[in-house]
Amino acid sequence: MSRVTLVGYRERQLQVLLDRKKLSELQVGVTAITRALSSHITNIPAGYIGDDKRIKLVRVLGRVASPDEVAKIVVIANDAGQAVRIGDLGRVVDCCEKPKVIARLNGKEATLLIAAKGEDADSLDVIRRLRGAVDRFRKDLPAGFSADVYRDEGVQISNRLGIVMFNAAAGLVIVLVILFLFLPGRIGAMSALSLPVCGLGTIGIMVALGANFNVITMIALVICLGNLVDNSVVISEHYARLRERGAGAREAALAAAKQFAAPFTASTITIIAAFLPMLVTRGVMGQFIRWIPLVVMIALSLSLAESLFLLAWDYRFTRPEPCGRRSPRPRRRRIPSFREQAFASGA
Repeated sequence: MSRVTLVGYRERQLQVLLDRKKLSELQVGVTAITRALSSHITNIPAGYIGDDKRIKLVRVLGRVASPDEVAKIVVIANDAGQAVRIGDLGRVVDCCEKPKVIARLNGKEATLLIAAKGEDADSLDVIRRLRGAVDRFRKDLPAGFSADVYRDEGVQISNRLGIVMFNAAAGLVIVLVILFLFLPGRIGAMSALSLPVCGLGTIGIMVALGANFNVITMIALVICLGNLVDNSVVISEHYARLRERGAGAREAALAAAKQFAAPFTASTITIIAAFLPMLVTRGVMGQFIRWIPLVVMIALSLSLAESLFLLAWDYRFTRPEPCGRRSPRPRRRRIPSFREQAFASGA
């Protein structure tokens, strides 16, 4: 957590309320009172303490903790020992400073503590620790005070994370159903595995690079989610077509990978190049959005590598007979026409 901002908070303040009649009777001006307060409440250096290796600066801090201490401060005195104190010129009130911003929660005046996390901090971890701190602070509050949590971003982040996980699971199920309808079983399963493999690989690399789950990274994952399985589907379909034509597993896998290596690499580089300008964005906005091109680059690179190498490598070890090859249909015997039969009998 980088900082905590207080809204509606009023600092404690000791106010000196002077009586005009007493000031006139004792002939004391406001300047003398101000000078007396400044001389007692001050911060001055008092020398150094240390040796040849270390030197520390000593400072004298003048502080008052109660209205009685302020009332005893001497304003003027004479040689006879008579003194005029602040308490003789008015009264000292222990109160708070005038509010600059008035904050209310549920219709009641409140002090708002707005916590902002650091750039590299995990949002869910920060929110979990904040909730624990609020629970401990709530137990020590005096009567009449309460501590509540408002605008909890953890709920929204958890909801967004749940949406991403649900979309990933739903997408995997839909991809499996569609692939099983149009591709043989094992090939369809291998193509569908591209989604969890590339997704988990992207998350692992993100964590290794210091990224956290937040709105920006989840948006980047949603952007890449639909492109993780495209390359695998195309290569798997071409592999299945080559196998139906009688090619072996090794030849079909290598041929499918070689044929689509160049176009898939070019398309991946084109998509990544469209996001690269985000990396050179400066300022605060650049620090926030820089993970979008990084996540896109990681996810698409993993998808390309998985489709060209892992799928081709796995297809090399499939069963040697052509997968999904249909047995040739027997040729239907042609029945000769009546003219052909007559011509044959006459011959």
